[in-house]
Amino acid sequence: QSTWELTETKQENQTLISYFKKFLELYNEDGYFKFRDIHSDSVSSIDFSPDEKYLATSSLDTTVNILDIKNKNVYHRFTGHRRFALKVKFSPDNKFLATASFDGSIYILDVAAKEVYHHFNIQCGEITKLDFSPQGETLIANCNSLNVVVLDIVHKRFVRILLHHQGGPMINLMFSPNGKYFLAQTYALVIVFDAATKEIYHDFTNEFDYFSDYQQLVYSAAFSPNGDYIAATQKGGAEGSLKILNVATKNVSHVFDKVYPQNTYAQIAFSPNGRYLALPTETGVVRVYDFIDNILYQSFQVCMQVSLRGRAGSVRFSPDGKYIAAGCTDSSVKILDVTKGSIIKKFTDVHLDSVNDISFSQSGFYLASGSSDST
Repeated sequence: QSTWELTETKQENQTLISYFKKFLELYNEDGYFKFRDIHSDSVSSIDFSPDEKYLATSSLDTTVNILDIKNKNVYHRFTGHRRFALKVKFSPDNKFLATASFDGSIYILDVAAKEVYHHFNIQCGEITKLDFSPQGETLIANCNSLNVVVLDIVHKRFVRILLHHQGGPMINLMFSPNGKYFLAQTYALVIVFDAATKEIYHDFTNEFDYFSDYQQLVYSAAFSPNGDYIAATQKGGAEGSLKILNVATKNVSHVFDKVYPQNTYAQIAFSPNGRYLALPTETGVVRVYDFIDNILYQSFQVCMQVSLRGRAGSVRFSPDGKYIAAGCTDSSVKILDVTKGSIIKKFTDVHLDSVNDISFSQSGFYLASGSSDST
């Protein structure tokens, strides 16, 4: 039985966990506990360790926290960045936490030792994207918003800087789940690299017509769970489109029209089984597309429609694929039932500003959110 049915079924010994208002709140039928004042400025990113022992948070106050979920305390606080801490990412084996900053540096923290394993002083402008390879041996990051840096974690060295100065800034940078490729996406381009050779595998940029019409912005992109497809949203005219790119055949396999995609602060998400795609729209609606039947499957009015205060900034599927968590610029967090087409849980009074990031733990038992209200 899903954790998120707690409010409807009132089953004992089930708990909900969420991270709000400068503290952690552990929800159950009796109340909650709080971690207070963990940051003094906007929370820029959050990430669960794969073993669910820790939650890492980065903030514009320059600090990074590793929070111990079971013991309900701050396990480690890192203060090495000189400017905004913008991104945190755990390695797949739980051993390291990578942190990136506006100061152009990346720190690799040894989680168990609570110390710096290595400092990559890249010095090429803000770094906002990080991703580990599935084996955890390689880390990719954006450099000066436009370029891609490949780092060897095992040998603590630079591998390569991939230069692509067009259509910035970098919006998405990620490995495919199978580890064969990694993807770089800006407003203008979608490029897939071969992870082994670090060479371009295919450039999908011509599929988006950016350089012939500068209104054709590429807003977001994501790999399917098996790594065979890429979904990418494009805002062209008033309606926009969602394109499905086949990595093997290097072409567009399907196009969904009139999707009204949200801007680059909102990311699309595949369900774990690869069948569904969740897409935030500019009207506060989260649409779910069936990738197999090529239809609009569900539509949820999630966020208030009050200018920029009514958009979904982040959507994530639960690991079992039954639910979607949506974080809104109206400060709310909603839990959506994909099959029933209903909103089953609303957190409307826990944040005071836009929700910037949201994340399920690997088991789906925990949900974390980070906000511009510094919580």
